[in-house]
Amino acid sequence: RSLFGMIDVPSRYYPLAALVAMQVVVPSVSFLGHLSGLLVGALEYYGLVVFLLPSTATAARLDSRFDPARFGLGDLYVAAPPDQQPTDGRRRRPLDAVCDGVKVARQ
Repeated sequence: RSLFGMIDVPSRYYPLAALVAMQVVVPSVSFLGHLSGLLVGALEYYGLVVFLLPSTATAARLDSRFDPARFGLGDLYVAAPPDQQPTDGRRRRPLDAVCDGVKVARQ
């Protein structure tokens, strides 16, 4: 992957290289905050924080109880379709669960 079109960086190190580059370009950016986000993202990617997440059944139950009108969301909120949720209670990485029902509109 190319970093600002100047340097080729392996995909594995791209997030860290972008963090360092942004710190150089915009020194007032919160380095520690963004580094923390990268670390938590890496932990989630490798499945090391899955125990902190609710099971799919619990997430579906919470989703069914959510009232979007209470928060002024109206039609902006779309609940996850229950037929796409595993019924065995196993946990899934959040990105997998989100991407299952997403359809990308191409122009």
